Amino acid sequence: MYNFDPLEFKQIKNFLEIFKEVTVIMSGSFYLTLSMTVPLYNILIDHVEDVINENNNTDEEDDENNSNEEENWC
Repeated sequence: MYNFDPLEFKQIKNFLEIFKEVTVIMSGSFYLTLSMTVPLYNILIDHVEDVINENNNTDEEDDENNSNEEENWC
């Protein structure tokens, strides 16, 4: 059985929160128009890209830290 770190749950919640907000906004509109839909779509795309970039930066930092530890070990 896999044990989740509470931080992972918080990250998932934070990631999905904006999708909930956009869904509520779109559900509350009687008529969806491009002038409403396109900006909301762009907000979601930007959010996903930001999360991906954050994860990539974190992975790169972890790789650097691991390589520094290996260098110090020798």
